[in-house]
Amino acid sequence: MPFTLLKIFDTFRPSLELYNDFAEDDISRIFPHLKETWGIEQIRMGIGSFISLDHVYNMNFSEYGGLYTIALNNKQVSDCIIKPGGKYLCGYQKGTWDKLPVIYKKMLDYTEKHSLRLTGYAYEAGLNDFVISDPNDYITKIMIQIEENA
Repeated sequence: MPFTLLKIFDTFRPSLELYNDFAEDDISRIFPHLKETWGIEQIRMGIGSFISLDHVYNMNFSEYGGLYTIALNNKQVSDCIIKPGGKYLCGYQKGTWDKLPVIYKKMLDYTEKHSLRLTGYAYEAGLNDFVISDPNDYITKIMIQIEENA
């Protein structure tokens, strides 16, 4: 059974390396490119996806901005950004990816109820990618920055 959980927490400023060429939707074809670009050590840090807030507000989950991984070192490369530090609204969803609109809706309802404004991107990351055998046990963490001077 799917569950959802919402939390607000302060986050650090990790460097993220980006991959935003989504010409191919098949992850089995993207993975070899990521392995060549990032290396297996980088991939072991985990791969997440990000999506614009415009798409989130419009409940359009068919067009993601790209993939990211935590950078292993502080060198600046062309496809590297620093995820801003600050307060983030985090949602956790158990279940298959088609359940993600449920948690996004709850997150948007929460921000409206508590007069919070969101900024930046929604960052998604699987928390248990490598340890599950049933897709219904998949846990996704979603992080969206809260605009603090709103």
